Amino acid sequence: GYSVSPSFDQAIPEMVITPYDASLTAQYSLFMIAFNSNQQLAADVDCNGSAQVYDAALMAQYTVGLIEGFDCGVWKFDPESNDYDLTADVSDQYKGIVIGDPSGKATTTWGNIRASH
Repeated sequence: GYSVSPSFDQAIPEMVITPYDASLTAQYSLFMIAFNSNQQLAADVDCNGSAQVYDAALMAQYTVGLIEGFDCGVWKFDPESNDYDLTADVSDQYKGIVIGDPSGKATTTWGNIRASH
């Protein structure tokens, strides 16, 4: 079989990660609002497995230029990878998630990836 893992190296435009994202993450970490799984992934900028107030503080620092990026990198994908045996036609979508963007301003779904036998 084959394993396919998406990647994307495009830089994030300015004003995608904003103080609003930090605010949403702080609210989520204090149980004031709910996040879906992709928002949780985007908000966990220190890669410790959960979105916390510390992540909100890092986002705030990023938005004012005190730090240049996050430990988790720039992009995550859902799913992270898929395995294929190529005995049949397959069609899957991967959702690109910008780390630090739980509001979803830059989250995009790329089209179908198709493999034929």
